[in-house]
Amino acid sequence: MKLEAVVVCVDYSDFLNWTLPFNSQLFDKMIVVTASHDTRTQQICEKWYVECLVTDAFYEDDAPFNKAKG
Repeated sequence: MKLEAVVVCVDYSDFLNWTLPFNSQLFDKMIVVTASHDTRTQQICEKWYVECLVTDAFYEDDAPFNKAKG
């Protein structure tokens, strides 16, 4: 059995930097979803060798932030 995780992180890279090294070891595959303006989160994913999916779907239809769309 393989365990996979999807994490949404937009503008919380400070927390991600502390948790990602530990949590990524718990899963066979981990993906972090973030917005295009959040370059710090993208850099942290690269640092810890975690796949990063960049999308601005969070803000479609003039939403202030739609986590589910991400």
